[in-house]
Amino acid sequence: MLTHAEDIPATDDRSLYIESETKAVSPQCLMDKGDQNEDKKRTEVGIGEVVILTLNGKRLKEIDMDSIEWSLEPEKIATIEESDQEKNQATLTINKDLTQNTTLKIRVKTNLDEELPARPPSIFTILVPSDITAEHSGERDKEHPQDKEKDRPGASSKLVVTFLPLNVSFSNISIIERAEDPEGFTPVHIPENC
Repeated sequence: MLTHAEDIPATDDRSLYIESETKAVSPQCLMDKGDQNEDKKRTEVGIGEVVILTLNGKRLKEIDMDSIEWSLEPEKIATIEESDQEKNQATLTINKDLTQNTTLKIRVKTNLDEELPARPPSIFTILVPSDITAEHSGERDKEHPQDKEKDRPGASSKLVVTFLPLNVSFSNISIIERAEDPEGFTPVHIPENC
């Protein structure tokens, strides 16, 4: 039984194919209390998301595992790191600095490529935040600067920040709070993952 997303062409005999599974569940799935395993099969991902790729299929046992080569197109959109434990797996990490929605193609080569039908690439749609909203939680943090306190960065109000769209995860991106102080005080902040 397959539990990961698949990109299997209709003409392929399922000899080899790529499965994918995002590490994070989308906020929409969590809000809807949807099937998290199904949600992780999505090929629409947010910047910073991590996806586990697995080469699978009927002829996997015939592959020389050292012959597996993963490639990305275009390369600068993400990084791919082969697994040390599972030679047929790799970890795809989407670049956090992208500023436009884009498409990523993933291909895998093996020693069986001359014998098997050509496989189309796995295609991922990568989304950047389309909007950011913030709502006051109604709580205040006593350890951080209070209203009108100068020369100490931070906020005393706890905000609920939402990155849209909700159908992908942005949990691995960093955010920075910036002050717009008319007196010119510019605090230095270290980004934190949201």
